[in-house]
Amino acid sequence: MFDFIYKIKDFWVFDIIVNKINQPKREKTMDLISYKRTEIQNWDNQVVWVCFLPWRMHFEEAKKLWLIPKNWRIICYTWPIWLANLDPNISKQLLLSLVSDIKSLNLQSFNVLALSIWNYPGFFIANNFNVNKFVSVVPWSYLWGSIFDWIATKHVKKQSIAYWIENWKKYDSIIKWTNPIENLDNLTSDIEIHIASNDLFIPTFYWNMLIEEIKKKNNSLKVVKYSWKGHVMTVLKFWKYNPY
Repeated sequence: MFDFIYKIKDFWVFDIIVNKINQPKREKTMDLISYKRTEIQNWDNQVVWVCFLPWRMHFEEAKKLWLIPKNWRIICYTWPIWLANLDPNISKQLLLSLVSDIKSLNLQSFNVLALSIWNYPGFFIANNFNVNKFVSVVPWSYLWGSIFDWIATKHVKKQSIAYWIENWKKYDSIIKWTNPIENLDNLTSDIEIHIASNDLFIPTFYWNMLIEEIKKKNNSLKVVKYSWKGHVMTVLKFWKYNPY
């Protein structure tokens, strides 16, 4: 019905609109410090997908938009607002608590779908567990980049500087070894990355750095680039044509 929307060459216009209008309202409806795990048992439970939803997105909304895989067993994590935190120690603690939770599920192997800032846990999990397939949508390389250069987290940057993290180097020294670009050595060969050509949320520098490093280790990497699309429109188009 609204197929024309996915053909719009928005560049990054929708990124600005969504950031100003939609995001602040969502923060009031989501948890600050606790993630939520939701499971769905479908007709084929032999294949398991562990999914990390975009920042400020509820599970019910993702399900309506067919963002999550349509079949198989689905384990879906909705992440707290504070993952992009002014204190990097909290960000790392939230990640490690997720690792413990996934370990408790005793999964022999599974697939991973990670979107936007939640590529932070996505890459870490994909690199440290037995993952068969990894699908990453609008990824980035360092968490400090997501906080210090994203329009969606400018308020976190200001608070971090006022708090005690005066620059990204200090932030990264604490979050070190958990960033996506530091978790590439043990990734599956079946990797698929979806990127935006005009992303205002994630500057080209960050995802390009990540992809170049993955290519050094994986010649079979599949990259899907959405021309003339910003961050929001790339995620929307992925929803539209999600084959999983």
